[in-house]
Amino acid sequence: MSRLDQYEYRPGLKFKSKYAATQVCVQGAEPIYTGSPPVQVGRLKEIVAEFATHGAEYTYTNPETGAQERAADIRGYFLDLDQQAYDKDWTDEEREMVAKKLLFVCDTEPGEIWLYSKPAVPKPWPKYDEAHHNQVATLAEQLGLVHEALAYEQENKNRESVVAKLKEIISAPTEDALTAV
Repeated sequence: MSRLDQYEYRPGLKFKSKYAATQVCVQGAEPIYTGSPPVQVGRLKEIVAEFATHGAEYTYTNPETGAQERAADIRGYFLDLDQQAYDKDWTDEEREMVAKKLLFVCDTEPGEIWLYSKPAVPKPWPKYDEAHHNQVATLAEQLGLVHEALAYEQENKNRESVVAKLKEIISAPTEDALTAV
């Protein structure tokens, strides 16, 4: 049993890295041999988990020297495993192999890569959960916290009637819009 076998893929895994352009090689493009004497019949597919999207190079003026310099547009630090599997056309087996490797790295190098979870949406007001569901939209409107209440409601309670009332308030025309005509 491999040390990686203790880890398993589950939908929605997201990872964060200490560095913007971290790459984790999961499987190299090693040759595949068969027969005796061995004859190369192919190569394994290279599988690399990448924590960055690499854009085009651009030119900018260095504020310290005034010189024109080139830089790379790199956006990173995060890896959404399911999205990357889709983008790179990985099979379910390949996605599971990547998940096992990244979870292993999370355990063995916790300062480099770790599991990421979106921070919870905070309560829009301290006693939100104690408010009667029929009063949430009214209170949210009075307090000016309709968007915050909607975000919290959708993430935590997701009561259809409350969500519908909050969305209705958001989509209603404001007094400024009505008097501007």
